[in-house]
Amino acid sequence: MVRLLHRFRPRSFAELVDVLQYSLEHFFSDRLEREYEEWYRLMSRKPKEYQYIKVEEELPLPIRWWDLLYKVRGQGYVLNLNISSQVEDLQKILLFDYAAEILEKNGLIHPPDDKRLRQLMERGQQGVTKSRSYIYEMIIAANYITYGFNVDMPQEEGSVDIIAERDEKIYIECKVLEPPYWNTFTAKLFKLMNKRRINAILTINVRKAPYSHREAELLSEKVLEAYENKTEFNEFTLQHVSLPYITEKNVEFLIGDPYFYLSMFLMNKLGVIQNVDYMSMAADVGIFNGKIKIREPKAIIVRHVNKIDELKKKLKRKLREAKRKFKNVRIKHGANKLICIDLSELMHEVVRIGEEKTVRTRANERILNELKISASEWLKVNNDITDVVLTATQLYVTPRGTPYVLNFKCIPVKNIKQLIYPKGWAIETLIVHGFKG
Repeated sequence: MVRLLHRFRPRSFAELVDVLQYSLEHFFSDRLEREYEEWYRLMSRKPKEYQYIKVEEELPLPIRWWDLLYKVRGQGYVLNLNISSQVEDLQKILLFDYAAEILEKNGLIHPPDDKRLRQLMERGQQGVTKSRSYIYEMIIAANYITYGFNVDMPQEEGSVDIIAERDEKIYIECKVLEPPYWNTFTAKLFKLMNKRRINAILTINVRKAPYSHREAELLSEKVLEAYENKTEFNEFTLQHVSLPYITEKNVEFLIGDPYFYLSMFLMNKLGVIQNVDYMSMAADVGIFNGKIKIREPKAIIVRHVNKIDELKKKLKRKLREAKRKFKNVRIKHGANKLICIDLSELMHEVVRIGEEKTVRTRANERILNELKISASEWLKVNNDITDVVLTATQLYVTPRGTPYVLNFKCIPVKNIKQLIYPKGWAIETLIVHGFKG
């Protein structure tokens, strides 16, 4: 078990949030707050454009993290476990901070003017994709350093991502399995629904997920056509539940976030929802004189029915890309060549200490096992690659929902030489006595 953070030892979740903000300022300077304020003003101008939903796919990761810290403060220093993006971004910022501090200490990055750190502020789809890749390289490199390896991160074009050495030299390529563009899909579909005054819950069983902005927008247009014209498409099936334009209810007690009532309203309409890959909701919600008013409610529920088969294809594509990279570098015959593949964007998970496995935990275990088998089959044919390591994260929380431990797991596929692998981390985020949260 290792403790967060290197510079400070937070004694509460509130202190942890403050320390993380200080850390972001350290690594990205005051540019971060300026760009955050500019983005916030832009998002506030046209809420019915639903651009705020697309932030995960277009907004630079450090600005998203800064936004998370503001929201957590506004929630009374409490993480909303019902909003998946808050959980996901907390895991990312914790891992980034832990890795960045190790790399800075060992002279591999030089904030705030480090070229690679500046690149993390690039906007757009391509910028976010590059950022995820580089942050993953930082995490793997820092993990090797933690366990006593000498590490180099070559910056020359065409070189491998990481070279680690202790008893043996290891050449490492890092790849991230990117998530589908569900947020772009949802933002476009909500916008189309709003223009046509459609208030409904749409449940879409998707056979092929969108992995680009264009694919996501085309899918949203087809879903709307299927809803309006009862058209059938091979890519998906559609069910819907109509909703009233406005709903007004008395409330016995008030909760700070009015969107809590929106989620409760929609859950009452839907009942128990299982095996959901993505869900988003939108409405105008307000509390007036003890009454909650919900106007123009909408919700989108996505089930990705071919998820595992698509992930296997994406995994093998990433493995082929990594192998081509090794061919471009002069590496001694028989040297250790590892390919690290991160699944964290697809398998975010929250585990409450003391509770049994959730449906999501069991689903993630199945995905991991299937991808491990697929990687094993690929290695049999590509025996010049030493091994493949799959990585994922788990956030453990106390019974009250306070983040307690972040687990970064490294799972070798063949597991043949213990000394060559990244070991992962169990990062204690704060000191908790008796799990009081």
